Amino acid sequence: MEQTRRKAMRQQREKEQTVICAGALLSLLVIVSVDYGPRVLLLGAVAALTAYYTELAFLRISGKKPGARIYRAVLDGEILLMLMPVTVPVSLLIISCIFAVIIGNFRIKGDTAPLIPAAPAGYCLAWLISKKSLLLFPAKKGTVPLFRIDRSILTEGASAVWNRKWSFSSSPLNWITGVRKLPIGSCSLLMLAVIAGVFLLRRIASREVVLSAVISMTAAYEILTLMQIPGTAAAAAMMTNQFLFAVIFIYSEKRFAPPRTAGVLFGLLITSCYISTVRLHGHGDAVMWLGIAAGPAATALRLIMRAEKNKRTRAAHHKAPQRKSNKT
Repeated sequence: MEQTRRKAMRQQREKEQTVICAGALLSLLVIVSVDYGPRVLLLGAVAALTAYYTELAFLRISGKKPGARIYRAVLDGEILLMLMPVTVPVSLLIISCIFAVIIGNFRIKGDTAPLIPAAPAGYCLAWLISKKSLLLFPAKKGTVPLFRIDRSILTEGASAVWNRKWSFSSSPLNWITGVRKLPIGSCSLLMLAVIAGVFLLRRIASREVVLSAVISMTAAYEILTLMQIPGTAAAAAMMTNQFLFAVIFIYSEKRFAPPRTAGVLFGLLITSCYISTVRLHGHGDAVMWLGIAAGPAATALRLIMRAEKNKRTRAAHHKAPQRKSNKT
């Protein structure tokens, strides 16, 4: 009876978390659609449907019943879209969504999180197929055609300029209403901050990973810029190269992030690897490629922490009968 009650509570909590995460992603889509038109909503529908039917087909082939996992796959498809520009070709989005959902189903036995996060895997495949499609953005805000996009009017993104010149041409007002030439999910710093706060309060995201990554990134860039552009350097570092979005929606996800001290170390590891690859080697897509390596690292940390917890539990159970016998 107690086990059934706990299972029901866990399912209810997972359902609530899925709804909140879906609402956060939808809010980001709506903000960007105001600036760039209905194409953003079209891409959102394409990503959701592709992820849904790919997961459904995968579950039927493997002989499993569709459940909560199918909605998690839809979220993965939407998170993948958020890493891309509004001008991403529909065909490229569909191919990368299918690949992401398939990769997201590979897990170590007994572990609920995928060995490699789905969204970074799909993004890296899209990068290999057509790197140029992920690096070009509309030069100005305005309605983007649904299908036929004139590539001659596109320009490099804000991330590329920041990585090369440490220049971020956006005002604090843009951080609220939306920054140009950034992926869909990195449109508004204010919205991402609100989402991060809600996720932390509702325990959807790992507090250790989010806080360690954000604080270390802010401190590092203020030191690197010698406090010459205080505030702006930290904001630019958070929004460019999908860093803050990836930390909130991918690396701090509860089923993926290592717990407690391991989570702090994991957040610091992500930040240090990111800074070294972006600042020293100029790889603007470092956060996504880090996902390929961070997945096995997070899995190893989770398994180590789980083994330690089980060891302490067994030791406590072993000592309990001894104390009872001593009292007797």
